[in-house]
Amino acid sequence: MIIRSMGKMDCARVVDIHLRSFQGFFLTFLGPSFISLLYCATIKDIGGVALVAEQRNKVCGFVTGTTQPFSFYKRLVKEHLFGFFWASLQGFLRNPAILPRLLRSFTMPGQPLPTEKCATLMSLAVDPDCQGIGIGKLLVLAFLDEAKKSGCFSVNLTTDAVNNDGINKFYERLGFSLYRSFLTPEKRLMNEYILKFD
Repeated sequence: MIIRSMGKMDCARVVDIHLRSFQGFFLTFLGPSFISLLYCATIKDIGGVALVAEQRNKVCGFVTGTTQPFSFYKRLVKEHLFGFFWASLQGFLRNPAILPRLLRSFTMPGQPLPTEKCATLMSLAVDPDCQGIGIGKLLVLAFLDEAKKSGCFSVNLTTDAVNNDGINKFYERLGFSLYRSFLTPEKRLMNEYILKFD
């Protein structure tokens, strides 16, 4: 098992893992083109962190995030606005009511971070066929290491609070502490966790 930087050639496999791991989620609803653009843009971004777990020459998991949450989404919109527009158009035509949520997903820089110089872990997934052998833990630890190298003091993330006990306990076992719980405008209860570096 090796953990390495995600490359553009990995994106198709990463999208496949995402679609299998996050069925029923908003990003999944937007479709593979949107997801691929998001992850490829993360690879290129100056503050982007994108890593994959590879076993026997096959990508079996990934983690993405940013060491610059305040400016990350602004750069994505500025540099890839046209691409995101076309990639999200199909989802919008299926359900125009998603527009407020879609716009809000690119205004996250307006949300306060729990600490100064806080990196954000945005997405973590392991191929369902490869779960239970510690791949997720290795990916999170590698992400934490990248955040430290970038001069961050902490890492935060959000995950569902309801019917998600396994994932919440997973992050707690890795040293994350519950920072707050909040409701999204869609009335989805979320937990925000933080891990501060010593």
